[in-house]
Amino acid sequence: MRALCLCALLALGACRSVPERDVPAPSTAEREAVLAARTDWGFSGRVAYSQAGQGGSARIDWRQTGPVSEVRLSGPLAAGGVRLRVEDGQAQVFDAAGDLLAEGEADAVFAHWLSVPLPARDLTAGLRAYWPDSPERTAAALSGSVRSQSWDWRYSAWWPGPVVLPRQLEVQAGDARLRVVIEQWREGGGD
Repeated sequence: MRALCLCALLALGACRSVPERDVPAPSTAEREAVLAARTDWGFSGRVAYSQAGQGGSARIDWRQTGPVSEVRLSGPLAAGGVRLRVEDGQAQVFDAAGDLLAEGEADAVFAHWLSVPLPARDLTAGLRAYWPDSPERTAAALSGSVRSQSWDWRYSAWWPGPVVLPRQLEVQAGDARLRVVIEQWREGGGD
């Protein structure tokens, strides 16, 4: 009987599951090469922003085509939905009908229109956790957080894949905060 119990225990011990192996992530250099070549990209998800009790939330659809960012925000905004176009540090805000609501230097337009400042110069880099001109910032972002232009970027979840990209991130400077949850990344920037 004792031998039978011992055999049963040994058999049960042999049935334990084998731990899953993590697929090795591409090296930082490989990731940077892929992202440098991928100048047209996009994502969809949700965004929340706040400062001193002011703020809001919206659905976000981001399309990047080279240096041009086209961002659609829809949801509980006063205009029902807006489209932002950002290029070379300048921004334009359009309502749902396509009428121009505001234009000018991106930082000022964002601060006025959303009542919250945003890190306009770093948005495209920070959203992908890839600063092409600063491998140190990219490495810090991949480890979970980075400080750039007085903004703290924190990455709390990642999309796995051939190229690891953020799934959840928060950007903060003082009491200004932006949270982004990315539901889907797209290559090519299109729909």
